[in-house]
Amino acid sequence: MIPEYIAEQLQRYSSDYFIYPWSLFELRLQEEMIRSDRSGSPFYYVEFHFSRLPDIWPDSSDVKRFSSLLLQVAVNSARGSDIKGLLENDRGLGLVLLDSGVEGWHVFRQRLDALLTKEAPEMLSKLEQWESTLVRFAYPEGIRPDSEAVE
Repeated sequence: MIPEYIAEQLQRYSSDYFIYPWSLFELRLQEEMIRSDRSGSPFYYVEFHFSRLPDIWPDSSDVKRFSSLLLQVAVNSARGSDIKGLLENDRGLGLVLLDSGVEGWHVFRQRLDALLTKEAPEMLSKLEQWESTLVRFAYPEGIRPDSEAVE
């Protein structure tokens, strides 16, 4: 279940950007896999799990602050063609960076770093720990660490 503070933030963004519910997001992801298989055009997939944030930032105000900044980057900084959707059981947010390999992730991470540097520099020290909680992979290369992904 999505924490209430995240649901409120997503509701604010929903008028400007479409965030798919899980059932439709899953279908869109499958469509993109088929499109990628046919065209050879890659995409990069990332899952952000809200429940893992308190393990990194035990203070609930830090969790809310980081969540807000993360959603700001995920929703506002993603390209209009990128696909955003809730994960099964609303446990997080999925992001499909279309026509992009691992470099799409690097651009996203740079934007998050820049926003944190400006708004919450004290959180930068825990970004590597947070990043280790993500599910992410390049497609069609498959589920492999970024160091092995074809760039």
